[in-house]
Amino acid sequence: MQGHAAVAGTNPETTRARRLSAPLAVGLVLAGALVAGVLYFALARPVQVLPRMNAVPPFQMADQRGGEYRFPDRARPVNVFVVAASWDERAIHPAAHLLEGIWQEADARGWLDRMQLAWITPDPENEDPQSLASLAGRVPVLSRAGVPVLLGAPVAVRMAVGAGFGIYVGASEDGRAVYEPAVVLVDDRGILRGRYSVRSVTSDRLTRDIGLLINEYEAEGAGRVLFEAAHLFVCYPR
Repeated sequence: MQGHAAVAGTNPETTRARRLSAPLAVGLVLAGALVAGVLYFALARPVQVLPRMNAVPPFQMADQRGGEYRFPDRARPVNVFVVAASWDERAIHPAAHLLEGIWQEADARGWLDRMQLAWITPDPENEDPQSLASLAGRVPVLSRAGVPVLLGAPVAVRMAVGAGFGIYVGASEDGRAVYEPAVVLVDDRGILRGRYSVRSVTSDRLTRDIGLLINEYEAEGAGRVLFEAAHLFVCYPR
């Protein structure tokens, strides 16, 4: 009887403590697992994305054949734009090399239907359809791949290249444009995702980043959530 009374006397408090401690322990375990998962995601970067920079304003230009080009009407999952003038030989050679490498890799990996290439001159005051057609003839990949070489009104070029791509264009004493030749990546929603100097970037780097954009575009369901988490935790490639 005495032993039974002692157990009965302590049972309510002990039971209450156990009821309180069990959920707390479970909560601590879950919190620890969540923190560990967040740290792993942020440090190990199992999913990588390119940053979402700024929106590219819609623009309309004409290509070397006189055809109309509208963006984002013709946007694909990955849009690769080269910004270089037809007279800028120091930019044309590296840009042509990059486009050749990108096109060959995209063809080998089955990406051509998800990617478009275009070339924009930042110097509309000193360009015309003939100079663009001449450029297309000098760069084999432009003709082979049917890449549009674009010329627009000065305001359209300033909006696309300056405001959209973030490339400063000034004027030299001889009236020609002063700028940094670049390659830019824009996604299907018209968001700038990458900007690279044609003189320093490699085709391998561009191919890697194009692959990241395609993987993000194709993600569905839980995969889409992972890509959004990668943006949240700034999981950018190093």
